[in-house]
Amino acid sequence: MAMRQHLFLSPHFDDAVGSCGGLIARLAARGRSVRVLTVFGGLPGGTLSPLARRIHERWGAGPQPVEERRREDARACAMLSCRSAWLDIPDALYRRDDGGASLYGGSEMIGGRPAPGDDRLADLIVPAVLAGLGGKPATVYLPYGLGGHVDHVLCRGLAAPLMAAGLAVILYRDFYYAQGRRCFVGPYRRRRLAPPELAGKIAAFSEYRSQIPILFGDDAGMRRYFEGPGAIEEYQTADAAASGLRSPGDAGDRRAAANQAAAASLVPEKVGVSGLGMPDLV
Repeated sequence: MAMRQHLFLSPHFDDAVGSCGGLIARLAARGRSVRVLTVFGGLPGGTLSPLARRIHERWGAGPQPVEERRREDARACAMLSCRSAWLDIPDALYRRDDGGASLYGGSEMIGGRPAPGDDRLADLIVPAVLAGLGGKPATVYLPYGLGGHVDHVLCRGLAAPLMAAGLAVILYRDFYYAQGRRCFVGPYRRRRLAPPELAGKIAAFSEYRSQIPILFGDDAGMRRYFEGPGAIEEYQTADAAASGLRSPGDAGDRRAAANQAAAASLVPEKVGVSGLGMPDLV
């Protein structure tokens, strides 16, 4: 019987390591086949928008920042003993409509709905994921979409087609956006990282030099985050998440409810494959 593969889909370079670095290290240490695939890892085309130029300046990653982010990701994954790869689909920061206008000019990237046409991206992503898995058994990990970044929500929307293809799908709590807030509704797995896992995760994330100033201010801020809320990783099977979706009007954590409601438009309440249990290592 073929060994089960573990594929972590990362919307951007750093999301999977920041969210799941402890589990990735644990799986790799036990000899499992582990890969991180950045979905929106393509190069920008054409003239950069003013927003993209401002963000590039903040990254300080040189004249070819996407290539530098790829190198950062490769180094981080190597430290966790897993492989890294990316798809040539640009980040929302760079995507344009058929007329050449930026699809996302600013705040609508966070908390807004995916732009018209972006719903077609699943038709590119799902076949690429399936081809990369080569028909072998696999568990695929997707972001929960906490925070509502459109690229995270689009990745969350891959759950239904991937499950329909017979894959086990697990959602992970997006790092940074959570900041210790409640995420999942219904059964989920919460893991506090053991000290060696946490140390490995921090060391790996330290390779994302372009992102640390924006997210945490400096290395000390990064370490405080990962020693605090970032020391806990949370996971939920996609079918359990779909059955637990609720509307923003329900009692409880309204931020989580709003994100779940946004994801509900992309993930049916009932998806095709059930009973795919949480792997023992999670």
